[in-house]
Amino acid sequence: MRSRSHRDVFASNQAGVSLVELMIVTAVIGVVGIGMSGLFVEMSLLQAKVEQGVAFTEIRNRISQAVRSPPITAVQVGVVPAWDRTLQNAVLNPEMACLRDNTPCVSLVGGVRQWNRLTLVDSGGVVVFDGHDDTAGFNNRGVACNAFDTVAPDGTCPLSYDLRWSVTCPDGADSCVGPNIEVRATAEYSVPPQIHRGFDPNKHSFLVVRGGAVRKNEAIRLQNVEDESALGINGGEDGVGAGAGNNCKGAWKARRLNTIVMAPVNTVTLVPPTGFTLVPGVYSCQIRSPGYKISGTFLRLRSTAGDAINLRSSPSVATRWDGSTTVELVTSFTLATPTTFVVEQYCTTLPEDEPTYGSFLPENSFGRPVPDEFGSFANVVYTTVNCIRVRCVTAGCE
Repeated sequence: MRSRSHRDVFASNQAGVSLVELMIVTAVIGVVGIGMSGLFVEMSLLQAKVEQGVAFTEIRNRISQAVRSPPITAVQVGVVPAWDRTLQNAVLNPEMACLRDNTPCVSLVGGVRQWNRLTLVDSGGVVVFDGHDDTAGFNNRGVACNAFDTVAPDGTCPLSYDLRWSVTCPDGADSCVGPNIEVRATAEYSVPPQIHRGFDPNKHSFLVVRGGAVRKNEAIRLQNVEDESALGINGGEDGVGAGAGNNCKGAWKARRLNTIVMAPVNTVTLVPPTGFTLVPGVYSCQIRSPGYKISGTFLRLRSTAGDAINLRSSPSVATRWDGSTTVELVTSFTLATPTTFVVEQYCTTLPEDEPTYGSFLPENSFGRPVPDEFGSFANVVYTTVNCIRVRCVTAGCE
């Protein structure tokens, strides 16, 4: 017969549970709690991994966009693309002197590829990523920080890139002028392996290639803009060259160009009052110039230094009802050396030669001033030169 105390251990109180039942329930809750705790930890790690993957993608896009930024394609003068701004910054990127000065860049030393640190800035000159600073990094949301450290990891700044640039030369030469450029970004993570299980830097690393032979499609636009507000419609653009004033009859007269509307850095310079110099490359151009009450008028693009170029438009005749005409020259050409050009116009008749037109405003032979949408003559546009540098053709035209 069991003792009273022994029976009490297994006895059930009608108002509660036995001690054994309570112990069993407590044990089960503990096991479930441990499992749930592990699940919560795994879910937290998974969430952090997803956030870090998104952050790496955003950072990668940011860096890649800055590296790939085109050299001012349809960008106004004064707005310098991120890559051009990066290249021009001698303080942040002293290693890029060979690219800035168009001198030989070293690709190989003893057969070993040379990789230089790179600090990227955006078009406004603000640092996108400082590849020269070992502590530069990002948090899990992609926000820049300066506490990245693989030796003593800081959980608030766990992401970074080892950002470097190098050059490749034709035929595997050790150095060359105007090389192709490669930018290598190797993803880095500062948290220990046991915490960031499964992190693969190759998944977030990337390589961007820029080169002198790649397609560029750089837009260049020049204009002659004059203030005719003081003269009203009695103004007009004087030609320059053989003959007096606007007299293009039987003579080629150079048209003025005084404004660079858009152009990549170091691709075009004005040679006042009529010239402009283009760097080497393959070009496609559209040149337009007005005339007023002149007939049999031609336009030509002629080089004055550098490669020999002499391209001529088809003739244009002024309309009878208005007396205005626009001559257009659409052409393509290749330059192996920097070349200086002038745009010249020729005509066979002047206003006084055409009784149909009469002699009204003969000083406007090179274009009657046309007001803007507000009726202002403050910025009258005459000759325009629109070119696209399709690609480079020689070393050093990057």
